[in-house]
Amino acid sequence: SAAKTTELHDTDISSDSAKASTEIRMAIESLPVNIRQVVVLYYIEQFAIKEIKQILKIPEGTVKSRLSKGRELMKNYLT
Repeated sequence: SAAKTTELHDTDISSDSAKASTEIRMAIESLPVNIRQVVVLYYIEQFAIKEIKQILKIPEGTVKSRLSKGRELMKNYLT
């Protein structure tokens, strides 16, 4: 009985995780391209802000503002 409960619990976590992952992916895809680029480079590819600045050839302040806007848009999308 305890083993079955554990297995079900693990399955629930996996399905919740998959659902959250799908929702996050959809939220990222809903972002405008210029904001999505920065969000993906920062959160998924794990580049530093200075590296993103060099990759996209944009000012550091622009990278920061796009990250901020991306977080705001994703928060609104996910709530």
